[in-house]
Amino acid sequence: MKVFVFGAGEAIGEHVLKKLARTGYEAVTITGTENRAEELERMGASRVMVTRDYDFVEAIDGCDAIIYLAEASVMSGENQNILVDHKAIIGTVEKAQELGVNRIVYLSAVMADESDESKETGAKHEPEELIRQEGVIYTIIRTTHTESKPGKNKVKAARQISRPGGTLANEDVAAVLVEALETEEVYRKTIEITAGDTPIPEALASFG
Repeated sequence: MKVFVFGAGEAIGEHVLKKLARTGYEAVTITGTENRAEELERMGASRVMVTRDYDFVEAIDGCDAIIYLAEASVMSGENQNILVDHKAIIGTVEKAQELGVNRIVYLSAVMADESDESKETGAKHEPEELIRQEGVIYTIIRTTHTESKPGKNKVKAARQISRPGGTLANEDVAAVLVEALETEEVYRKTIEITAGDTPIPEALASFG
């Protein structure tokens, strides 16, 4: 399976590239410079398209699925307003459908342990609703807070996390995104993950 990774330059995205390569997927992404392209290839990308205007259409063509890590800008304020580029997300989904790509795994800007009021701040929840309406086979994943630390390949997953289990490793979030690609039990579902002790394949299969 060939997978386009949108946001591969971020901390979690780099782990996604490594995980895709280790598990036999063909990872494709884009970047703005030749130097960064070489770095992403060393991380596991089989193809990195260099484009200064971030035109991703050629890169998506021929892919079977997309892993989209929501791009967000954190602004100062009581609720830490996060502005999500809604047009970029939906534009990606619509263009993917035109090219025959119907599988989307979306790492949401909404946090698993976030209040309803905060979810609406900056309209972070809106891309989720738009993706659900597009008719693609989606999986929307929300996480608790993440950090750079060794992963355990274990998490806690639920429709709604009421008690966060702690900070998630970026590596484990990436593993969940990749595992979700072909796990039918999480097709057309929104799931939340936090630190836990259930092996990731088992945690995702439990949604069946």
